[in-house]
Amino acid sequence: MASTLRRALSQAIKKRNVYKISFLQNSTDSKILTSVFKDLEDSNHTVNEFVWQNLDRWPDKTFTVCATTGHGYTYAQTHRMSINFAASLRTKLKLRNDDTVAIILPNVPEYPCISLGILEAGCIISMMNPAYSAHDLQRHLEMIKCKAIVSSKLSYPNIAEALNSMQKKLPVILIDNDELPETTIRFSEFANDLNVDVDCLKAVKRSAKDVAIMPFSSGTTGFPKAVVCTHKSVVDFNKAVLDPNVISVEEATANYQSVMPGVLPFFHIFGFNVLMMNLMCVGVKLVTISQFKPEVFLETLVRHRTQHMYAVPPMIIFLAKHPAVTSAHLQSLKGIVCGAASLAKSDAEALLKKNRNIKFRQGYGLTETNGGIAIGRNDDTNYDAVGHVFGNCQIKISDLETQEALGPGQEGEILVRGPLLMSGYYENEEANKEVFTSDGWLKTGDIGKYDENKYLYITDRLKELIKECATTGHRYTYAQTHRMSINFAASLRTKLKLRNDDTVAIILPNVPEYPCISLGILEAGCIISMMNPAYSTHDLQRYLEMIKCKAIVSSKLSYPNIAEALNSMQKKLPVILIDNDELPETTIRFSEFANDLNVDVDCLKAVKRSAKDVALMPFSSGTTGFPKAVVCTHKSVVDLNKAILDPNVIYVEEATANYQSVMPGVLPFFHIFGFNLLMMSLMCVGVKLVTISQFKPEVFLETLVRHRTQHMYAVPPMIMFLAKHPAVTPAHLQSLKSVVCGAASLAKSDVEALLKKNRNIRFRQGYGLTETNGGLVIGRNDDTNYASVGHPVGSCQIKISDLKTQEALGPGQEGEILVRGPVLMSGYYENEEANKEVFTSDGWLKTGDVGKYDENKYLYITDRLKELIKVKGFQVAPAELETIVRTHPKVLDCAIVGIKDPISGEAPKAFVVPQAKQTIDSKELLEYVNTQVVAFKKIKEVQFVTEIPKNPAGKVLRRVIKEKYC
Repeated sequence: MASTLRRALSQAIKKRNVYKISFLQNSTDSKILTSVFKDLEDSNHTVNEFVWQNLDRWPDKTFTVCATTGHGYTYAQTHRMSINFAASLRTKLKLRNDDTVAIILPNVPEYPCISLGILEAGCIISMMNPAYSAHDLQRHLEMIKCKAIVSSKLSYPNIAEALNSMQKKLPVILIDNDELPETTIRFSEFANDLNVDVDCLKAVKRSAKDVAIMPFSSGTTGFPKAVVCTHKSVVDFNKAVLDPNVISVEEATANYQSVMPGVLPFFHIFGFNVLMMNLMCVGVKLVTISQFKPEVFLETLVRHRTQHMYAVPPMIIFLAKHPAVTSAHLQSLKGIVCGAASLAKSDAEALLKKNRNIKFRQGYGLTETNGGIAIGRNDDTNYDAVGHVFGNCQIKISDLETQEALGPGQEGEILVRGPLLMSGYYENEEANKEVFTSDGWLKTGDIGKYDENKYLYITDRLKELIKECATTGHRYTYAQTHRMSINFAASLRTKLKLRNDDTVAIILPNVPEYPCISLGILEAGCIISMMNPAYSTHDLQRYLEMIKCKAIVSSKLSYPNIAEALNSMQKKLPVILIDNDELPETTIRFSEFANDLNVDVDCLKAVKRSAKDVALMPFSSGTTGFPKAVVCTHKSVVDLNKAILDPNVIYVEEATANYQSVMPGVLPFFHIFGFNLLMMSLMCVGVKLVTISQFKPEVFLETLVRHRTQHMYAVPPMIMFLAKHPAVTPAHLQSLKSVVCGAASLAKSDVEALLKKNRNIRFRQGYGLTETNGGLVIGRNDDTNYASVGHPVGSCQIKISDLKTQEALGPGQEGEILVRGPVLMSGYYENEEANKEVFTSDGWLKTGDVGKYDENKYLYITDRLKELIKVKGFQVAPAELETIVRTHPKVLDCAIVGIKDPISGEAPKAFVVPQAKQTIDSKELLEYVNTQVVAFKKIKEVQFVTEIPKNPAGKVLRRVIKEKYC
């Protein structure tokens, strides 16, 4: 972690500290948080010995039952099948001690039997998400040196593809009972083989120190790693949870058995250890739910009268706030433990309003701690805290800068130590050195504090990774996106009373919800206006007023600026936030709109939209001046997308039953290139879009490799990074088949530098403007003319206009590029003056760019006539910055021009004439301006001059400035 990030977080945290520390300053040991629970007795059990120790007390009670099919197993059946399965693994597959077996399954009743059978055979379990791609599976299977796989037909195609890529033939056991793919093994033939030689298991010698499971975790940063958990660490964790002051689930008796929904994924450590393994020890009946579906989940709670539940925050929020969930659904529940991520106190209280008898607690843990390290006592009511550290375990709060131990009320990184910790990451010494201190503390990457009563609180995240966003379910299928967009649209109409042609602002980074939000707005008959989430309050106020905004969709990240802008506007607009944790007062939770299954979708029948109606209003500065709202009709958006979908243009393959192209969603969706060409267009071919909220080199490269992205839409700074950064190797680019680069022109030499790392990439440039829906010109999908931006798309025309006479020019002659066609905007919103300036009388749009075309109809961009500065593909209007600079009391006059920048392409530079007898410090002026604008508009340099060259009409002669000073 960069020291600058640590320092920034540390300073922010110090400002937020609540408690004043005036004691415990001398002893480091006194600043270690110890347990309120009793210490654990030392154990030498293996996991299978430990969980089966009470088998004779409830052999005939149901252990697992499927929520949808009703098939299941008693404890005795599960034990017998696990022994048969273990013996079959040893005798039929010749597996031996320490061989690793992958379980690639959803939650099914067979999961415990399979897991314990693998352990009985002396092998190691590695749980994997059944939704993993073939590439994910290949990497994970190779990492653990897998010897066999247990799965289902659902995941088998990806498994087969992964094994083929590995050039390995591993035995694959499938739990299905119908016809199986050739060479696979039927699970029942192993688990129900009554003739198998179970005496072979006498050769299995396992101790508490041997490895039991190897789940996966990304740790505090980087790629997923295999986490080594011994039998002892798993047993010690389970013993800690079974402390009478921790567990509230009643042990089975002759007349009673607790029932719990098995909805947490067993492939996740929380579901595997806390839910599945631990509850075997008290004889619980587990109703397995293979995938979270609201209707199945709620039916399970009611039908099985579940008394206890282990959950994650989205489940709690659903139960607490979804209108379809009533008190009747929760009436049998006695206790809930929520983990995997922190939950706002208000969400817990909202849940308890539906059933005051529920004992609710939060817990905290990591894969590296076997799923838990802290939990509230079973009579706790402190809903803010994640509880107390387990017995025999310790927590230390470490200063982010000095790494010194901190006392109560002081925030820092949470470090943990105890017998339930992993042994380390499998064969990854570098990662182990990064995560463990020399004295055995594990760095969690989370920020927290504890109070004088030993309650632990999670307050922030230091680790770089969002919690498994791309791999644990924070994703949406096409069907889910469609359903949610319909619900969202109906909620906008019924709850916010929005009507046709109302404009809704989306102020978000790239998130998986963006397409659903966008299409929901259109379904509601409204108009989308995309805005940069980093806009300042001043920017937001101007843009929201310009489009006559009626509602906003955003996140807590941008909300402070939005609230300030609305306050300045003296308006109260509805603000919908996508966040799932505690929200600011008066804001609306997105999920309450998008997941409202009871909303009246019939209201959408009143939406009457035609192709001529307005769909989008993004922003552009045109050829000069301040940003303007660009009016794009449904027809113009559709025509652009149809042009891109021409087989000679698009190179991205359409999805089939067995194939789906993957692309990194790194171009900002609030930019027309990202919105139309990346997001909207690729929906039409069924692409999987991996959203990246902000360009960070390590995240971007990990996405390319991990998801084996085949195609990419990019801007020049991204291409230059991939081509010239020493950290980027051919291995990062090996899966790429094609790249399209736009938003600004790119030198041929930069293209060739990229292709040196992968000669198989089909590279093309494109050209377009916000005013042309983001596209207008692109190379054919087999082009190799890297200097050109390609040919006009279908039904569109280009004319090169003489800069003085405005006459049309022929091949090889340079002039201003004018464009015409169905993809053009209708005009700038309520700005007739700007429309007259940009459109000719016969419908040509002046682009402000200088170019030429050759005899083969290739277009070349050679210069810029327009005054705009292009920073990383974003438009910066000099006039906007000049207005701000001139408000400084010491400035008489100024001009802004673009200068070359090796990273961003161009950057704004200010030429300033000071007031008479005034001296201005350049740092002072930079701070004055740059604190008022978004990052890409920030002035890079200031140069003081005696005068600003202008023509007789007073227009700034920027070319003269460049020639004289640049």
